[in-house]
Amino acid sequence: SNNSITPMHIPLPPNFTPTWKDLTPPTFYLTNDSPTSNVATGGIQFDAYRGYSSTSGPLPMTIREYKLSLISVSEFTVTPLTPDSPISHLRSHIKQMSRSHGGSASFQDGRWRIPLSCYQTFYTWLSCLPQNRVEGIPSSQLQIASMGKALKERNCPSVETVTSYGVPLALA
Repeated sequence: SNNSITPMHIPLPPNFTPTWKDLTPPTFYLTNDSPTSNVATGGIQFDAYRGYSSTSGPLPMTIREYKLSLISVSEFTVTPLTPDSPISHLRSHIKQMSRSHGGSASFQDGRWRIPLSCYQTFYTWLSCLPQNRVEGIPSSQLQIASMGKALKERNCPSVETVTSYGVPLALA
């Protein structure tokens, strides 16, 4: 038997141009075929969020958009950018990732407060799901937050304290 994988060709609409961000059209269909199914059946070769109805067949994959942003030097939050992007289904994943990185996430004032220590893991997990588009925190902001957290943990004096000793504001 031939164990090689046969390429699967996905028909693209005439007005769709694939990009690195959007490799497949928004109406790309996932089926209930298992990862071991025959490619000839039209089954997709991964098993993430299988979208199908037993009565009506395949459902279109809904694109969910999220934005991750800093709350403080030690916490970030996730914000849905579209109505079809609920954050309620992320609860167990947020809690589990926070615990595995030695932190504790909480839902306060209508938003998640997630420890920055689990940012990379959460971002990678969320952006790897095929239906998600994730806008991450810019690396410059992450670097500034890391420096701020380090200063906070070292109990460095505040800018006001340093300038009261005569250090110029530009150096403080």
